[in-house]
Amino acid sequence: MHTKPRYAINETIEGFTVKKASFIEELGMVAYELLHTKTGATVIQLENEDVENMFVISVQTLPSNSKGTAHILEHIALCGSKKYPIPDPFFSMTRRSLNTFMNAMTGSDFTCYPAASKVEKDYFNLLEVYLDAVFHPLLDKMSFLQEGHRLEIKNFGKDNESLENHGVVYNEMKGSLSSSETRLWHEIMLHLFEKLPYRHNSGGEPSAIANLSYEELLKFHQTFYTPSDAIFFFSGNIPLEKNLSFINTQLLNAESPKKKQPPTMALQPAFKKPKKVEGFYPCEDKNLNDKAYVAFSFVSCPVENQTDLLALLLLDSILMETDASPLKKALIDSKLCLSADSYIDQEVLQVPIAFVCQNSSKDKIDALEKLFFDTLKELKTKPFDQNLIDGAFLSLEFSRLEISRSFGPFALSLFWRSGLLKHHGIDIEHGLFTYSHLQNLKKAIKDPAFFSNLIDQYFLNNPSYVRLLFSPSKTLRQEEEKALNSDLAKKLAAMNTLEKEALIKQEKTFALYQENMAKQSLECLPNLSLSDIPLEGDNYALTTESFSSFTLYHHTSFTNHIIYAELFMEIPHLSEEEMPFLKLLCDLLPHLGAGKRNSDENLIFINSHLGDFHSKLHIFNQWGEEDSAKVQWSIGGKVMEDSIEHLFTLFNDTLTNPHLSAIPTIEKLITQITSSIEAGANQRAMGYAKTLSCSTLSKSGRLRELWYGLSYANFLLDIKKQFAKSPDKVIASLKNVWGKITCNSGANNFVLTCDQTSRKKITPYLNAFNLKISTSKNIFTLPKIVSLPSLEGKIITSPVAFCASSFSLPLSCQKIAPFIGLSTYMMENLFLHPTIREKGGAYGSGAAYHALSGNFVLHSYRDPHIKGTFNAFDKAFSIFTSSKVSEQDLSQAILGMIQDLDSPLSPGDRGVAAYSYLMIKKSFKIRQELRGKMLNAQLSDIVDAVQSVITNKNKACAQVAFSNKDKLSSELKDLPAHISPVFNLDV
Repeated sequence: MHTKPRYAINETIEGFTVKKASFIEELGMVAYELLHTKTGATVIQLENEDVENMFVISVQTLPSNSKGTAHILEHIALCGSKKYPIPDPFFSMTRRSLNTFMNAMTGSDFTCYPAASKVEKDYFNLLEVYLDAVFHPLLDKMSFLQEGHRLEIKNFGKDNESLENHGVVYNEMKGSLSSSETRLWHEIMLHLFEKLPYRHNSGGEPSAIANLSYEELLKFHQTFYTPSDAIFFFSGNIPLEKNLSFINTQLLNAESPKKKQPPTMALQPAFKKPKKVEGFYPCEDKNLNDKAYVAFSFVSCPVENQTDLLALLLLDSILMETDASPLKKALIDSKLCLSADSYIDQEVLQVPIAFVCQNSSKDKIDALEKLFFDTLKELKTKPFDQNLIDGAFLSLEFSRLEISRSFGPFALSLFWRSGLLKHHGIDIEHGLFTYSHLQNLKKAIKDPAFFSNLIDQYFLNNPSYVRLLFSPSKTLRQEEEKALNSDLAKKLAAMNTLEKEALIKQEKTFALYQENMAKQSLECLPNLSLSDIPLEGDNYALTTESFSSFTLYHHTSFTNHIIYAELFMEIPHLSEEEMPFLKLLCDLLPHLGAGKRNSDENLIFINSHLGDFHSKLHIFNQWGEEDSAKVQWSIGGKVMEDSIEHLFTLFNDTLTNPHLSAIPTIEKLITQITSSIEAGANQRAMGYAKTLSCSTLSKSGRLRELWYGLSYANFLLDIKKQFAKSPDKVIASLKNVWGKITCNSGANNFVLTCDQTSRKKITPYLNAFNLKISTSKNIFTLPKIVSLPSLEGKIITSPVAFCASSFSLPLSCQKIAPFIGLSTYMMENLFLHPTIREKGGAYGSGAAYHALSGNFVLHSYRDPHIKGTFNAFDKAFSIFTSSKVSEQDLSQAILGMIQDLDSPLSPGDRGVAAYSYLMIKKSFKIRQELRGKMLNAQLSDIVDAVQSVITNKNKACAQVAFSNKDKLSSELKDLPAHISPVFNLDV
């Protein structure tokens, strides 16, 4: 462990001066901040023992409109650079690398380029490419047309002549803004920050994107993309000197000296008076009653004021963490809305806080607003329950200390906490030291007036407040499409013949550019060879120990004093009608009362002592067996090691006395779940499409559809109606299934992930834990396959499409699984990406072979096409029969497959991952044999394997597309498609 800085403040290294050097005990790392003497570039390095080294190159990018300039530039910067003048070095490097993370991201006021690898050579290869891409991009006009937007003329010279908008980011944002919650947040920021760049959509509004000029893009890069204004962030075990020397050699030594400019943003001036505004989002449901959002939003403290920010995060957790939290409970219990949540953005200069009530209406907003402020006034007059305060502190601790990969490498979260502060001129220590901040906060809240003053300052007496009514509109999507088409018609009418001919010429030039992209040599890019690949994959060891009523599986790992526990139980036979009730039980269980605690008391108990509590279902397809699966359910959680007792109390109470008769609680939860499902159809469309397309191919695919797919969503919508008519009947069904699963059909397995110190502390609790579950001989059987139309269209409000095409491969293909798997990477690299994304304008596409289930799936998302995409899926296999694949393509596919296989896991996930391999009967020996086959694969192996795939593909293929009704009807009109609403709301 790095326990002290190796360099002192003001010491000079490689042309950099050390400005900060601190040991961060809670993270076990040393933090450096350095300034480059010549250019003024800032470096942040977190030196630690992590073998997954990460870098982030970040620049502040302040939008002045919603044309999406920063977002489009983020895409185009990675489309060729001075040193690497090829069309797409970013995508090319994803298949010439063993990266564990590689991305580019546009925030509200920054753009960053992160990448990580466990291989040092690879890490520096990626850094070299990224440095040149960010600071010396080609910014080619053709890349602008592809990634940003372009006009295309259709039916030139004919009566039906028209213009169309195309572009990857243009289509991406059309898809993004089909989400009501995304639109809601942009609407909130628009009204909160009328004087700051945050009022603009940095990702871009489609109508504004279409008016961005190429010259504006070039000027934006010149303004914001300079090394002197950039932050170079590094984390891992590569020494500081090595990183500094590399960026000096590759970039900074050749840069001109430039005076660093201070941040250009001022704070948002306080409002003269609060605002009451109204907005709309597209929704084409038949019934729009009570589907409005009501948001109460505030401009709070500057992000520099970390003391108040941490206090507000604590207060927010107390008020809104669970349905038992006092403000959230008051809002939900009022029946003026169905659910309520809060949102705090910690990444911007001045922190916005929004309290959002879902499923409300215009006639309820005044009463809801009065209740909101009255509740705050009441809460400030009396002390909070200590359990709520303890839970809020625990939540803050978990958020800062847990080593998680939920949103990328753990190092990326440390960049968010330090690098983004630095963009605003704030010391990085503010975001990295947690314990000291929490200790200071614990002292501060001893003042009886602490929370009262906080509520007064930031809520009750804050003039910078916006009340927003965000209502559904059945006609908004069509109105927006009409406005876009009207704008295109005006542009067309203003064009003369020469301008139209120039557009036709541009289309031909662009088409030629895209054709040439696939032919360009990638030899200028750095590369890894197959010899750089580790011969062995990761193997997370499990130790086994027998207890009276379960078997313990323990994986030893450093988890920062957090214990991860999962109790697996086998499921007995259930009828197909009972299966979705089991999924509903798992969804409800963490929110119900248990033991002697009612629902509110149990939620407070969980929040006070645990970092998480959940219930899940698991389908373990069996390796080497045709359409066979071991099916289990589990309860699990995570706790700090000093709260072990509470974990076992909760497990015991949940299993012995869940409150399944609590009708009001269950009704509220079902209503909240169904509300989320209806609002989230667009966000879940890709997952729904894949699951539905696979549901006709196998019994396990059918089970996944019943538990995770559209079938389960429609089941819940039906249950909501049944509950309103006959709650006792639904309760009886839940109790019936509960009775069956607690009379299980096999052994119980307890999976534990923690270090050895925590393992010793937990022993007495394991000895005392006695599962009172009897044994049943009725073994779970998979449901029967249900046939569906071969081409299914599901209607959602999205202006773009989500497509999936699936077919099944026999068990015999498992023997050649590595070769089939490699074919999917080659298919994606050589055909799907160039055809569907680059030429077609979709945000993404892919192919995957799931060897355990036998399913082969092709997909596209945020796609402006449907019919053309399904045709592309069919043609994708042709690359293997037309000599279009090379040895280099195979090597790149192997690197890509290893990336996915060796993707690092969060420490807390490793025990369950090892247990899952045990359950699917895929031992380390089998995995190594498959790895060996992959590493030694020949082109002939791939071609032969693809012939088996094509043979089975032609037997039966299930295709599904989700999009709006007009697009589905237009694109599928000549095909035998069955088009229906996404939800059976009339059931």
